[in-house]
Amino acid sequence: MLPKRHTVDLTDTPPEALADMVAIGQRIARAARATKLADATHIAINDGRAAFQTVFHVHLHVLPPRNGDKLSVAKGMMLRRDPDREATGRILREALAQQDAAAQD
Repeated sequence: MLPKRHTVDLTDTPPEALADMVAIGQRIARAARATKLADATHIAINDGRAAFQTVFHVHLHVLPPRNGDKLSVAKGMMLRRDPDREATGRILREALAQQDAAAQD
């Protein structure tokens, strides 16, 4: 995920924006685990060219590994081919909506 306000890297991103990004990453991780799409979570920000940053707008990666996954590292990023990204997105959106509803109770 990325903040609405453009910043290139960690050095010019306000701390509040970084905190918001991590909070959203935490929500996504919680939703992924609740739906069994993930057994753990990698949170990553590639900060600078030497760290394999290729999109020069600060952004947070939320990588949801499962036990037994065969993840590979490519240019510093872990990759897993999701056979049905649309279904995964729908499942995560539903889990996030359930979290929001539970927080209202």
